[in-house]
Amino acid sequence: MCEHRALPDSADAWAVTRCPVHSRPVAGVTVWAWGPAPLAARRCPCAVADRFVVAHASASAGWLASADVVVADAPDLRCAEKAARRLGRLPGCALVVVPVTGHGVVVGGRAGLFLARELCAVCLYPWLVGGGSVADLAR
Repeated sequence: MCEHRALPDSADAWAVTRCPVHSRPVAGVTVWAWGPAPLAARRCPCAVADRFVVAHASASAGWLASADVVVADAPDLRCAEKAARRLGRLPGCALVVVPVTGHGVVVGGRAGLFLARELCAVCLYPWLVGGGSVADLAR
């Protein structure tokens, strides 16, 4: 679980936690729930919080088409930028996150590409949905 300071338009702290009921690690898919911290200690945090789907680029076409966030691997920045642009065209994808060793994380979204040195990639989607910016979360 990850906890952060308040979302941009809220005074409350918030948390992100993996849902063990709906996640499918073997398929490359993780379902995350986010909401006020701390999230209730439940078997399925999705029951009390908003959720989003994170799929690895190697997941099936069905999972990729419905994922909110796609995570890919890349050996260098050029490949990461290409992957972020390509995967960002998927129908449900709002965000692409591509870690690059020694450089940080390339983030692709509707607003373009960003490079962040230190970033909590799992928390980025709810942060952006809540009105925050990549630069603010990276601080």
